[in-house]
Amino acid sequence: MIKARGFTLLEVLVALAVFATSATALIYSLGEATRAQAYMEHKTLAHWVAMNQLSLTRLQPKWPGIGITSGSEEMTGTEWHWTRNVSQTSDAKLRRVDLEVRLDAEDESPLVRLSAFVSQEPIKLAAPDAETKGRDNAYPGQNNDDDGTKDDDHDGGAGNPGEEEPGDGK
Repeated sequence: MIKARGFTLLEVLVALAVFATSATALIYSLGEATRAQAYMEHKTLAHWVAMNQLSLTRLQPKWPGIGITSGSEEMTGTEWHWTRNVSQTSDAKLRRVDLEVRLDAEDESPLVRLSAFVSQEPIKLAAPDAETKGRDNAYPGQNNDDDGTKDDDHDGGAGNPGEEEPGDGK
């Protein structure tokens, strides 16, 4: 008698069950990855909307009034809804700005919350003039010594000129 070779029905059913379980897990995993990517895309765009609104607040010629303002902005073909809450701080020349951005105006929790402070006196950034022309870091907030030279060692100009700093290896 010839012995039949092949798989039994039970072996085939077990293999099919293992394949179905692993395929289901793979499809679920891909769906979750797609949802996470879409969520992060929404969060990124909402953050950009919040940063735009903060920039517009800072660029206004008038200091923002205390209170809540709402509006919407279109970005990438999507309507984003923002809420700006301006409040007083302990410093009379500073105001706190809290921004929340939602995809739908009725959403309970925002995609992004952003807080910043706005000064009553605008920041003045001027183009380099004849005195500062040619220096690497001639803009406000950068570290120049009083004599107009760059402070390469970032020690605030401490030390004497020509004096070797420990570890300089000069």
